[in-house]
This record gives sequence, structure tokens and C-alpha cells, in this order.
Amino acid sequence: EEIGPDELRGVFVAIALGNGLVEIVDIYDLDATCRGGNAACEEPPTTLDERVFIRRHSPRIGDFVAVESSVLGTPTFSTEGNTGRLLNDGTSESGGPGLIVLAQCPSALGALFPATAVESSEGAVICGVVEPWSAREETWQADWEGAIPGATNGLARFDPDDPNVIRMEGARLCDRGVLGSENLAASALTADDPESQYGGDQVFIVSDPPLVGNPPQVRPECARFVADEENAIRDEIPMAILDANDGFLRVQASADLRDCYTTESGSFLFSIEVRVREAFAVQGSRSGFPHRVIPNEEGACRVDRDEQPIVADEPATFLNGRAFNDTAYINPWVAFTISNAGGLVPGDNSTLTFRLDDVPPILVADIGSRGTGRVSTLIEGLHYSETDQRLYVVDANTDGLIQYTLSPFNREQTFE
Repeated sequence: EEIGPDELRGVFVAIALGNGLVEIVDIYDLDATCRGGNAACEEPPTTLDERVFIRRHSPRIGDFVAVESSVLGTPTFSTEGNTGRLLNDGTSESGGPGLIVLAQCPSALGALFPATAVESSEGAVICGVVEPWSAREETWQADWEGAIPGATNGLARFDPDDPNVIRMEGARLCDRGVLGSENLAASALTADDPESQYGGDQVFIVSDPPLVGNPPQVRPECARFVADEENAIRDEIPMAILDANDGFLRVQASADLRDCYTTESGSFLFSIEVRVREAFAVQGSRSGFPHRVIPNEEGACRVDRDEQPIVADEPATFLNGRAFNDTAYINPWVAFTISNAGGLVPGDNSTLTFRLDDVPPILVADIGSRGTGRVSTLIEGLHYSETDQRLYVVDANTDGLIQYTLSPFNREQTFE
């Protein structure tokens, strides 16, 4: 008889999550001896039994694992609106940048693309986490001079006392990973730090100038900063960031740009967007934009080398969201090297996109699941009954009590 991942016989921990799920963590699985062809099992194990992954003090894998993580379909590179598939040798059909074949995957990462590299462990252009407990099913995107997620603000203004300072109260730019040239210099980086070759981010104003006069209109000299109906025609002028702070940016601002976004009262608010400069902004749909940036005591952004040092051969320490041309890019989840054979320059558009798939699911119970859909939940308590060997979940939001059997792990009754 096949002993599935949902058979909970032993010692386990049930954890209530804020999203209404209950996750199971392995402590001591009494069926573990039956895995992988162990003769101690009364019944001979099947092939499926051998593909059940179990590890103490780790989330319970909720399915038989047939294959390791992989790249779904074919990665693409889009350059100046021309999207092309990534070929097995790393070149792109779009004619722009591509990926360089890696000599080997970093430690703890495995070959994900192309499929021939997965089979032979040679010729990989994309590496990633293959361990079932660490792998994540998500889409990765690398945008040439792309925006840093969360580093946008619609309440920015030029400081009336310092025309090179843009203030944004409560922006928390360090938490977003923003870095200026002076922040990098003050971080005392070494050659081992991937940010050491970087010159700092840049900021753009992405809203129209203020209206003045009667009738209200944009001043003629500022018309080039006004977007059309499709938000396409706007003369975007980059401002290099010198110093990034949690509440302000000190920049190199041109006089005409400053003048067009300043009124007599000096209180005009505009929207800004922080983007990386001459690099690719890398982010995962679940993992976000990895970085090691923290504020110091004065609120200035610094790369945290003391508490988050880069350790060679440990991808988990490479928290960096900027990929540079012809330089190996590594983060805790993926690794690749972008080749700038297409000759990208500032202002160009180019995007690498790929999705990781075949990640085994974690064994969870969705408390909010109902036959007609899903309802909001607020898990107030988890209780195990030794009498009937059931798990009971108290949902305060619906005043409900949900009963689960443990072998197999399954909803048995809902009391409302």
C-alpha cells in the first residue's frame, strides 16, 4: 500500500498562518522507515514511496515529487519591443542581449535551463534552487534600468532650501534597497561585494508639471514634460542619486527640471520613480527585489556588510537585485550571466523573463475553503484531541470550528 504525504502518523507541528492556511511541519514521521526501499517496512515500498521527501523540522511536502524544479517553457528576452525566445546556447531570437553559458552552477543551485543541461549538468545558462523545501514557484524578471519595486512616491517635492534635495516623508527608501553613489562609498565595500562596481541609482519624475496662471496651464517651457493620453510623450530626465536617505534623496538635478516642478509657494507635490542605472533590476514575483540595504542611525542607506556578509559558495548570502553586463549574477534562488552583445545604452528597453515551475506543494489546509468558493478567515486557535485523534481549528471570523482527520490529513466537518 502506498503511504502518501497526507498520512500523518507520528509527531508533527500544525502552524496557523495569517492567510488562513494551516501548515504541517515534520518532527518525527513513523512512516519514514518505509521510504526509499527500506527493508524495515512491512510492505515493499513503491516507486512513488521513494519520491516522498521528508525532513525533520521542515514543512511537509504535500505531493509525490516526480521531477525537480525546472523552467516553465522557454525564457524570453524582449529588447526594444522585439520579444524572442532564449536558445539553448543563451542567445536570444530578439537579437539583443542574451545569457552566457555558465562553467558550473553555484554551490547549492542546480541546472534549470536548457533541459539538456538539467540532464547532464553541463551547459546551463540558468541555475536555481532544486531542493524541494527551498524552491519557489515564481516568475523572475530582469529589466534594463528597471524600477526598484516600492521605491515610488506620489508625495515628493523639491526642498525649498536645497534645490538638489527631494523630500518624501515616510518613504523608507532604504527598506526598498535604494543606493546613491555616496551611500556605496560609505559602505566600505570590497571586491567580494556585488555592489562594489555600481555607481548608484537614478530617480525620474513621472508626473506632469504644475498648472499656473488663469486659465491654468503648463508653462510653455515645461510642455516637454507633459505626457500624452497614452502616457508616452514625456521628456524624462534622469537625476543621479548621490545620497539616499529614508526620507529624502540628494540628487544632481538640472535647473530647468527643478524650475518646471517648483511653484511660487514651493510646495508642489509630484511623483517619482527610482530606477537602477546601467544595470538590470532583478525581481521575483514572490521573492521581490533582494538587497542588503539598511538605514544607519542618521537614516542614510548603507549596504549591511556586518550582519549580512557575502560568503563565497553560499548563494543564500547574495542578496543583490542588480545584475551587471557580462558579470555573474547570483541571488539565493537563481543565477545567470547577461551578455551585453546587443550593446545596451542608458534609455534602452530590455527584459529577461522566465518562470520556475514543478515546485512541489507544501501540505496545507485552507481554512477558508468552502464548496462555493473561499471566505475570509481569522484563525484563533489550533487544538489536537488525543481522544479522537483529530485536529480542530477555531476560526473567529466565521465563528466556525473545523475538524480535520490526520490519516489522511483532510477536512472532515465544519461547525458554524
